[in-house]
Amino acid sequence: MTQDGLKRTDLTYKSSGGAGYIHRITSCEPGPPVLLVHGSFENGRIFYSGKGKGLAPFLAQRGFDTYSMDWPGKGKSTPPLKKGDLYGQTDFIKYDLPQCFEAVKEVSGRYPELLIGHSWGGVLLSSFLVRHPEYTRHVRALAYFGTKRTIKVQHLKKWLGVDLVWTLLGRLSCLIFGYFNATFMRIGVENDTAASYRQIASWVVKDSKWIDPVDQFDYAQAARNVTLPSALYLTGENDAYLGNPIDVQSFIDESGPHPHEYHVCGKSTGFSHNYDHVDILTRSSAVEEIFPMIVRWFSEGSS
Repeated sequence: MTQDGLKRTDLTYKSSGGAGYIHRITSCEPGPPVLLVHGSFENGRIFYSGKGKGLAPFLAQRGFDTYSMDWPGKGKSTPPLKKGDLYGQTDFIKYDLPQCFEAVKEVSGRYPELLIGHSWGGVLLSSFLVRHPEYTRHVRALAYFGTKRTIKVQHLKKWLGVDLVWTLLGRLSCLIFGYFNATFMRIGVENDTAASYRQIASWVVKDSKWIDPVDQFDYAQAARNVTLPSALYLTGENDAYLGNPIDVQSFIDESGPHPHEYHVCGKSTGFSHNYDHVDILTRSSAVEEIFPMIVRWFSEGSS
């Protein structure tokens, strides 16, 4: 037990890349399990820091049992991503997330009941839920930050960040390094396998179908047959293209009818700051005006 009264534990799950890592933060009397899934080019530390800051400890202090996972090859998952690794997005949806659910149940006695996704992490979670209804029935509520599947918005930053760096230089990086070297290009703290990059790219492009590029599973059709748990969608008013409000709305629309709320967080909607794709989770003011929305939603929106 640390000075803040929280218990921190290192856990593992069987991943498509080896041993996946999960960082558990909980109180002495853990409540409902919450699984937190990060996006591309980052790791689970987007939800917690070594100084006890972040969404995960915030929730743990309020009685939630939090599990921040690292994708295979990222963060503290082993072995680190390397040239030639073949696992990708489809493996994560079909194999890794079910293994995370089982790992949480093994230590807590309960499957995750609440799910949080940042950016592409939300896309993976929704894809998992409509593909695996046997797990969906255990989940009461979702909360997504800046989650979009396609990028349709036209913006100078989008042309530079997606069309030039992510698309053209990304392909070149996979040819040179054998994987997407985001750390070398200084656009992220983690890299992606070439397979993951190609699979994500097939979805990000404008007007793409929500169909698995490997086995052709139709997620959009499944979303019409499986009702997602009640979902809180948040994005920043200053999120130019990684979670632009227009693209977030498009993802909500294609996710099928499900109870949800959607908030664009900025000064025009009553917030103290025009949040962007990252500081919606990391800015000090988010602790006061964003994080309580998650607690409210998990307490009320899932009832």
